Amino acid sequence: MIKKETEAHRAVTASDLEIVDKAIADHETFQKDLYVLRRVLGEVGNLDQQYRGLKEGIEHLQEQGRQLNSHNDAARAELAKVQQDVVEGRKEVAALTAQAEEQQRMISSYAEQIDRITGAKAA
Repeated sequence: MIKKETEAHRAVTASDLEIVDKAIADHETFQKDLYVLRRVLGEVGNLDQQYRGLKEGIEHLQEQGRQLNSHNDAARAELAKVQQDVVEGRKEVAALTAQAEEQQRMISSYAEQIDRITGAKAA
């Protein structure tokens, strides 16, 4: 029985040490890759936050653009109304000027007739 126990507990050989050294090297490589992966994921997380922030900023700017376009459209409509009012006002001024000139001619004509009747010019 003693012989079987010693066979089960064999001596450590160079190949055993090589296996352990290879496992350590593989573990170091794996750990380095995990560290790199952790850094990449951290950067991706930062980029994701920046992306969300930029997306929200763009949406905010687009909303402001829509509001400005709405204000611009309202201002254009108001300008068109004011321009129409100016055109109508000019027509009215022209009509009133023509009417005033006509009345001035009538007054001048009446004055001439009065002067002829009263003889004011003859004297």
